[in-house]
Amino acid sequence: LREQVEVVNWDKPDLESLYEIISGIDDLREKLRKELIERLQNEDA
Repeated sequence: LREQVEVVNWDKPDLESLYEIISGIDDLREKLRKELIERLQNEDA
């Protein structure tokens, strides 16, 4: 994901590249959310 962000021309970004980056960020956010929920549930148990 970091590599994708670094190669984007931010002065004139390619929409497909931006979509891939946003999708990757969304996937990472969802993974982290699930991991956080799991950890919090384990602490409550």
